Amino acid sequence: MQRSATGRIYFWEGGSLWIGTAHGSAHFHDHHAIQLSLAFSGLVRFRTRTEGWRVYSAVMIPPHLSHAFEATSDFIAQIFVEPETAEGRALLARFGTGGLVELPYTELREHAEALRATYEKERTLPPLYAAAKRIIDALAGTSAPRVLDQRIARTIRFLAERVENPPSLAEAASHVALSPGRFRHLFVAQTGQSFRSYLLWLRLQRAIEVLSVGKTATEAAHSAGFADAAHLTRTFRRMMGIVPSFLDID
Repeated sequence: MQRSATGRIYFWEGGSLWIGTAHGSAHFHDHHAIQLSLAFSGLVRFRTRTEGWRVYSAVMIPPHLSHAFEATSDFIAQIFVEPETAEGRALLARFGTGGLVELPYTELREHAEALRATYEKERTLPPLYAAAKRIIDALAGTSAPRVLDQRIARTIRFLAERVENPPSLAEAASHVALSPGRFRHLFVAQTGQSFRSYLLWLRLQRAIEVLSVGKTATEAAHSAGFADAAHLTRTFRRMMGIVPSFLDID
């Protein structure tokens, strides 16, 4: 398969922006983050395990929905939002979790054009985060989000600080004064996935951050606790639908 993307990746607490050109396809995969895809020129096609290909100029993919995509866009932005954030909960309250959601591009046009102009002018995090945040806020609107249990909010912050040396489930439960059994149940209820799966998602995000600054797959794997580059590549493909070598970070 040809290299499918050339651009940059920007991270902030609770989200990231993948922006640049995209040509090619990604295999069926699923991930924990909400995905907002905007095609500035050209189109993107998505499908799920139960629905065939559909063409979009803007679409939301909810967490843990297995999907594949093909891009024929000269310029595309993928914004990832963690579902536990206030913005993520508001997005899910407005658009739900039932499947792919075609987004109201009329609400986004001005902000999307501003994001592209910002990227072409200034390729640093603060202005690009601000531009991406305006898109997220326009979509999140005033929907009343589900309140995240503060013990799980504390756990998420705790795990983010310990990605390179993650705690066990028992340690995380003790950190918020819960029994392991109660903590396991609450974590799944609040995040939609198991503690172990969530840790794997955090580790993958750390590896992608390392890759985005020009490090090798081996260096990225070791920084995030993967056994080797092959282990990272398998996880990357399962969660993102592509392998790290398909990304060309300019």
